[in-house]
Amino acid sequence: LNEALFLLNQKKFDKAQEFLEPLGKKKFKEPYVNYLLSIVYLKKKDVAASLDHLKKAVKKDDSYRIIAHNDSDFDELFENDEFHSIIQR
Repeated sequence: LNEALFLLNQKKFDKAQEFLEPLGKKKFKEPYVNYLLSIVYLKKKDVAASLDHLKKAVKKDDSYRIIAHNDSDFDELFENDEFHSIIQR
């Protein structure tokens, strides 16, 4: 997980995804890994996959609604209706 975070911060999204996907399959820190994957997919311009992972994170831990709302990584989705439906109560 730490390696994935390091790679994500270095904008090495493909490599970060390589570390995160297996963790997601093992359900390791599931909401957090899904949240990180939502950022990775958004940075890779796959909005649908990004929103899917964000939904999964929010479903497991409602606090990710607030976190995503305040995370600048999601600024480009601020006008996206599906994003708003995920982060709104």
